[in-house]
Amino acid sequence: MIRSTMFVGFSLFCLFLGGCDFGSPTTKTQSPHIVGEGVDGEIIRLSDFKGKVVLVDFWATWCGPCKALEPRERALKQMYKDRPFEILGVALDSKDRLKSYLEKNPLPWPNIVDGSQSLSKQFDVAAVPTFMLIDAQGNLIKTWTGGQNFDQIERAIEKALNELN
Repeated sequence: MIRSTMFVGFSLFCLFLGGCDFGSPTTKTQSPHIVGEGVDGEIIRLSDFKGKVVLVDFWATWCGPCKALEPRERALKQMYKDRPFEILGVALDSKDRLKSYLEKNPLPWPNIVDGSQSLSKQFDVAAVPTFMLIDAQGNLIKTWTGGQNFDQIERAIEKALNELN
């Protein structure tokens, strides 16, 4: 009884912090096929960014930790503006809600509307934010859940970009 109570308490604590990283594959696998519609109806595909290192960010406008990470993502975008790097957002919001948010808080990267959460379900996204790092060849490097791992994400991006040289 005590162990199960402690486990539930720990699980809730992790969710409160924005998720826990219980590990993910360290070997590269072919990246998922991500395609969806942007707020203006344009079709956005992960494959459009082949040749670039891509950070896929599953997020939502109602997610405090997601919004708190926006400045760090903006800094990455600025730091690597002359390198083959892109961020691709997948927002778990309705088109209207995302459009309204982006009008007030423009993001310098494309965002797919995932209001039905079909993409997030397809890729077993259990919490937001969830990040997937894709290398320039289109391979999935690693997945992280929660914002507490952002230093690891930054190091992995730098390593993937350096491997291109």
